[in-house]
Amino acid sequence: MKHDQAERKITKNEFLSKLKTIRTTAISHWTLALKTREKLLAARRKQLKVQLDKNARLRYFVIEPSSIEDYEAEVVLFISDYIGKYHFKAAHIRTPILCLRATRDEVQGIEARLYAKGIVSTDGYVGPQFEEAYFFREPLVSKTAGGEIRREFSIRILSYDDHGEILNDRKCDDLFMIGEPDCEGLGTEDINVERLSGTTMKEVKYVMGVSNAYE
Repeated sequence: MKHDQAERKITKNEFLSKLKTIRTTAISHWTLALKTREKLLAARRKQLKVQLDKNARLRYFVIEPSSIEDYEAEVVLFISDYIGKYHFKAAHIRTPILCLRATRDEVQGIEARLYAKGIVSTDGYVGPQFEEAYFFREPLVSKTAGGEIRREFSIRILSYDDHGEILNDRKCDDLFMIGEPDCEGLGTEDINVERLSGTTMKEVKYVMGVSNAYE
């Protein structure tokens, strides 16, 4: 952009030196951004631990798949890891609800993938009919000879678009809104609401303490 031709010339060493400086600066800014995000996630993890360590808490998870880039690859792993950490003891008496902003076919797809991992869910359907009482029924629980807890089902799963309004019929203790779900009709009075937006499922697993890595 300089008018003088001599000023537009540069030696190879000068060019590489300037390029190295630019690259170093870029890496420094990127590293700083990562460290800042790491600190924020660690602080959020510490905040959530207070409630998550309590055994008898009824928790609802409302997830907007379209706003989470790794949803398809990670959501089943998240549910599996959550149950393995927070819903396996006899003292864990409140069955969590997973409510997806998805079609019934998509919800059934998640159910099938969970079943393949040994996790049984209930969606409240008796044949083609949804029954709220059946959805909210308590699972039968037994104990193996080795003392392991066996439940009829470990999680309730629901399409928010189809039956999300029934969540207002039984208030939870903790409501986790993951991604950016539009849930204007969902009552939140006297409920602990945790919003985890602008994040990935891997980061959600980290801040909820079911994973020690977020990348």
